[in-house]
Amino acid sequence: MSVEDPSWRIRDHLRGRNQASLSVSAMVASLDRRLIVKAPSA
Repeated sequence: MSVEDPSWRIRDHLRGRNQASLSVSAMVASLDRRLIVKAPSA
């Protein structure tokens, strides 16, 4: 079943990208929290 090999590779690649995007989103969320805390409440 050589046809399933690329699909598995794509799934692994997407899995890695999802983990990376989650870490980036976590960093952005922490930065947003800092900005919200630093920003004066209007």
